[in-house]
Amino acid sequence: MEKSKREKAVELFKEKQKKSDREYSHKTYEKWKKEMLENFSYVPIFKPMMDSFLLRDLSGGAMKLYIYLTFYSGNYTGETWVGIEKTSEYFNVSSRTISRWISELQNKNLIYRKQYVKDGPTHTFLLIYGREVLERKIERNTSKEQRANEIQKNDGLSYSEKLVRDSIKDDKRDESNSIPIVDLGVLDD
Repeated sequence: MEKSKREKAVELFKEKQKKSDREYSHKTYEKWKKEMLENFSYVPIFKPMMDSFLLRDLSGGAMKLYIYLTFYSGNYTGETWVGIEKTSEYFNVSSRTISRWISELQNKNLIYRKQYVKDGPTHTFLLIYGREVLERKIERNTSKEQRANEIQKNDGLSYSEKLVRDSIKDDKRDESNSIPIVDLGVLDD
């Protein structure tokens, strides 16, 4: 059944409204993000957190604790000395739960803890993660660059294409200088 002009007009209006809402939300988000970055501290979580499977393998509690510790750590040193009691109050969980989350972060090499003075605060250091992912990426990019340079040296051909081209040249050269090959099996008595 064909739609009436009114139904078509309503549909068109709704479609335009959806598009307008999407544009509004993109602009609103962009403005919000810019204001937040300019006025508040934030936690960078780099893609190697996902690529090295830390994001997948960490429990939700350990991940929340990691983010919490980053807000209390020095931006350049990654050091914090926020206590377990304060942390357990914030998350409304037991000190034992916080200790379990801390152990998980230590086992994944995301934090290091050290007590410098007996009965003093324990310092927690955020550790570097994703170094191996970064090194693999640099190696891949270097390899790609080297391959691109090789292709450029070989008249725009990849190494395998150059091998094929050269083998065809060799075949043609062999054909022009060829000596007839005799199947000696035919000459048997």
